[in-house]
Amino acid sequence: MTNLTDRGQPSAAKNLATSDNSRNCAEQNEAQVEPPAPTEPPKLPLAFTVITSIKPTRLTKIIGINATGGMRKETSAMLSEGHAKRVEAADLHKLKAQLDALTWAQAVTWGVTKADSVAVCTQADTEAQQAGAIARSRDNFKFRAAPGVMMLDHDGLPGGELSPLQFRDRLIAAAPALAGSPMLWRPSASAGCVSPDSGILSGLTRHRLYIPVVDATLIPEAGKALEALLWATPGAGWCDIGVAGQRLPRCLVDVSVWQPERLDFAGPSVLVDGVTRAGVDGVIYGNAAAQFNLRLLIDSATPSIKKQAQAGQKTARAAVAEKCETARRNWVSDKAPALAQRRGIKLAQATNVLERAAVHQVLMGDFELTCADGQVVTVAQLLDNPHRWHNARFADPLDPDADKRVAVARLLNGTRQDLFSHRHGGMRYELRRQSARVQLGRGMRVAVLYGPGKYFACRRCCGLGYASQKEGVGDRSSRQADKLRKRLGWEAGILNGDGGKPKGLHWATYQRLKAEHDRRVQISFQDIGRKFGFLHK
Repeated sequence: MTNLTDRGQPSAAKNLATSDNSRNCAEQNEAQVEPPAPTEPPKLPLAFTVITSIKPTRLTKIIGINATGGMRKETSAMLSEGHAKRVEAADLHKLKAQLDALTWAQAVTWGVTKADSVAVCTQADTEAQQAGAIARSRDNFKFRAAPGVMMLDHDGLPGGELSPLQFRDRLIAAAPALAGSPMLWRPSASAGCVSPDSGILSGLTRHRLYIPVVDATLIPEAGKALEALLWATPGAGWCDIGVAGQRLPRCLVDVSVWQPERLDFAGPSVLVDGVTRAGVDGVIYGNAAAQFNLRLLIDSATPSIKKQAQAGQKTARAAVAEKCETARRNWVSDKAPALAQRRGIKLAQATNVLERAAVHQVLMGDFELTCADGQVVTVAQLLDNPHRWHNARFADPLDPDADKRVAVARLLNGTRQDLFSHRHGGMRYELRRQSARVQLGRGMRVAVLYGPGKYFACRRCCGLGYASQKEGVGDRSSRQADKLRKRLGWEAGILNGDGGKPKGLHWATYQRLKAEHDRRVQISFQDIGRKFGFLHK
């Protein structure tokens, strides 16, 4: 029996092996085997940084009972000395376990450092930086082009509360691209607190969502896209009113958290006075091993969405304009008399100082600031001694509270001197010296002073006149002719000739302007002729 080798023969008949054709059989069988399907490369782990504080020994809040039986909160401490360690999580289950294991002295940044482990100090501690420590700044903490975590922070609504599921549903309704993204929900460190008699001190109404992402460098851009989507959605954006009448834009999520160096106080609060927490175990939504592509969120913020967001912000600002004005007037009238008395200035000047701070975010020289140690200093003192006060910490200038380290003075950064407060999502206040009006002569106020000699004085005292007062007849006519040429759209200079009638100008107007121009030119030429002897005077 012979093997069939026709083209119509099934391939199985061609691959019959014999003792003397094993080599050919191996080649044929190799061609018949299907190549293995390409496997998806393993996902890189999520990288972030755990900060352990040395000074102070506690970073998170202290929560207890106040005199009326309500919840008492002491603010989070400010990190001055600590240690940063880069950590990794394979999926959301590992991330949840690592966040649950944080201590009172630990917090998280979602940016990473170059070194896997490094000491952390303040920006003012140059000695520690020379020894190898780093400041917690954007120069040292980065979102890397690798998997990371985007954190969403919800601090409540002005007229209601949202459960974890309601918050997630409202978020997805505004940004449908997030519907398929994996998420880890955890409550804020001050949520879910219960008093010793089982009374609810704070409900589960403040939420954090952690989204594992493919490329962490896209987090700031994705944050802006999410902000636009929220402002374009009715009810997802609004304006709060500050104590000084500030309009404070707010969204369903805090839009100021997407910074690689920003601390996320994800560790547990210090509970005292018998306070406990309930229902705070985290929940994972979706595939815990998946990673979300932030490009889907960024691309969903189309130009039309951004236009709707701008309209939403404008509407929200207009809705609180009257209330803001009332709050500002009340704040100024309440603070101005005491400021005038302390500073030894007139009430009108104190009122002006406070109004410029509330309306324009400008702090004048007489404005008072509260230092971290409780000392009160003026803006003028900061500007007079920038080396002493650079990077010093202060309470918020308009809305001070127990946290007197929330604002930082930036006096030697090579840019315009300012005070940046981290309250209300971040606010920059320009620092200026106190303005003064110069009054010279018989009750005349002047805007410009000249220094032709030893002293500065006004124009009249210096005997100075306007340039037009020193022009001759020809010079004045030439200048006026050039003004007419500019109106007619002609090239400047009376020697450049006629440029013709511009499009859209009525003939009657053109002829009137041209006749006046020619008259001025003739006067100018005649004056030139007299100066050079071409014409008799």
